[in-house]
Amino acid sequence: MNSFVFTNSDTNSFNVGVESFSHSNYYAPGVISLFFKIEKKGGGGTTEVRLNTAVGDEVAAMNDISRRMFSRDKGREMVYRDTGIIREVRNYRGLRLVSVGSEYDSPFVTGVDSITDTDPTPATVAAGVPLEGKPGQIIVKSSNTDYDTTWRFLSSTVTGDQLVAALEAITAGDPVYIHSADADYIYVKIADADDATAMPCVGVANSTVSYGDSVDITTHGLLDVEIFGYTSVSVGDILYVSDAGDLTTTRPTSSTAKVQNVGVVTQVNSAGTTIEQIMVHLQGHEEMVPNLADGAIFLGGVANQISPYTFPLSDGTANQVLTTDGSGSLSFTNVSGGGGGGGGTIDSNLSVTNSIGDAVVGTTYSSGTDLEDIIRDILAPFTEPTIVSTVPSSSNTNLIEGNNIIFPTGQTSTIDSYTVTVTDFGNLEDGVSIVNTSVQPSGEDIEVNASYVWTGNSATFSSLSYSPTVQTSHGAAATVTFTLSYLSNNGAGSAVNLTSTASIIFRDEFYVVASSTGNTVTVSGLLGDSVVHNSLGLANVASQTHDFDCSSDTVNNSNFTYLIIPAIFTIQEIAASVSGRGVADYTDSFELLGSSYSYTAGSASRTYKIYKSRQTGAFDSDVSLHLTISKP
Repeated sequence: MNSFVFTNSDTNSFNVGVESFSHSNYYAPGVISLFFKIEKKGGGGTTEVRLNTAVGDEVAAMNDISRRMFSRDKGREMVYRDTGIIREVRNYRGLRLVSVGSEYDSPFVTGVDSITDTDPTPATVAAGVPLEGKPGQIIVKSSNTDYDTTWRFLSSTVTGDQLVAALEAITAGDPVYIHSADADYIYVKIADADDATAMPCVGVANSTVSYGDSVDITTHGLLDVEIFGYTSVSVGDILYVSDAGDLTTTRPTSSTAKVQNVGVVTQVNSAGTTIEQIMVHLQGHEEMVPNLADGAIFLGGVANQISPYTFPLSDGTANQVLTTDGSGSLSFTNVSGGGGGGGGTIDSNLSVTNSIGDAVVGTTYSSGTDLEDIIRDILAPFTEPTIVSTVPSSSNTNLIEGNNIIFPTGQTSTIDSYTVTVTDFGNLEDGVSIVNTSVQPSGEDIEVNASYVWTGNSATFSSLSYSPTVQTSHGAAATVTFTLSYLSNNGAGSAVNLTSTASIIFRDEFYVVASSTGNTVTVSGLLGDSVVHNSLGLANVASQTHDFDCSSDTVNNSNFTYLIIPAIFTIQEIAASVSGRGVADYTDSFELLGSSYSYTAGSASRTYKIYKSRQTGAFDSDVSLHLTISKP
């Protein structure tokens, strides 16, 4: 189907199919009019487009437009556009605004004079059927007057004709509760969340009334009502009865307030200061669980009953218990020693008849033995120490991965210390400690007796000062083994060894560089320019992903972006994101310059692949690149 596009300014444009064309005529010297029938809300309307021609070409222009309108080229778009129109054009750098020149499908047309709409002809309806309305609405009688009707969404509304009266001045949109009733009327007043006698809300007032007036209230369904006085209300906000006697989007927080959800906002004005429509849902609606004061709890078994006790707002210390002051206030307190009247000791001899832990059958605990000693014996199998971590430290370039430390290949590096953390060490009998330590770097025939200092459950080996043999191959590793010994049976038994291993790994570094060098490059030359990122994180595994942020150097139009990775790896994908949101696959934005670039680092001769971005200034500083690489 052929169509027209008319444009005479950035904000005045008209696109229409030829089937809507009505007729054309001579308007004035050098001006013709085209008329299009347009279906609009309320009836049919007309759009008039006036086109400029040379004086004397008016008839030729009308004939030429008619001929082109019914061309056999189906789907043809006939454009009439004045010069200077601004359009958005997308390229690899993003959106750009450019000026587009004039364009007229017919050679007899020299400009678009005007585009004018006419109002639709009002539709005629039967008596009592109002105009407009929205999908889903029904016709409702507004009063006892004949034909006085309006469109309204189906809802549950209690009207003044049903004997509802206001006992105070009520504004449209106010929540109301039933105050009282007699044989003639139900009397309502404004609900208040902070007044138990003014709750629950049973409906929302449809209109503003004075004391004694009849009032319509909506209990369920859509209610068109203007409620003013908000600062930032949005569609979807939940409405509650407030403690000021109106509707609020903020859930009441007072412990004395009743919390009742009245409905949801469905329409607001453009400024977000006035509610224009709400979805009321109060039929069968009960009050929500009330708020609690600090330190209060609910009691089970009775609906919403609050405990008379006030609990502490913060946790106590280990082994404290809750005590009451006799007036309902609870607090954490320490438990004093005692038990058996002996201040934490047993009053008489205690014979063990069943073995539990180190409390072995046949053992007798003498009168006066501390209860703590007996408990320690019982729990001994569960409290003996274990090493949970071994963390290295070095002032040289390094990367820590768990127990392991990673150094660059070819570089001489020193491990300054290891911190060994042991669990349950403090649960042993007083005076029992680790009695022997040794550090064994595997495969290097060096044994170092390192001094250590215990702090809590940690031992720091501070005088290790161990320099591992330098490795020149990516992924080469050595292993350090720690052996710690303690005496079992509360210091009276045999020595038990605890061991922990930690690896020392050497890896080639990975670099991201911004440089204007071009295609003729060396690794050392590029590293003399702007290094955007370097990492030792390339693990010796088959596939892995690494992230790095671009910078002002990568957006510089003089610079290419180079990825320098160990030659054993191949780039699989380069994805990009902005502020954490994925935006593009940039794999094709890089080209491989070569796979065997040599670079000497210390005693290591490394081999690298170098990838170069196809364009300069390709990556804005807010872009993050995610590099997925693999190796055979």
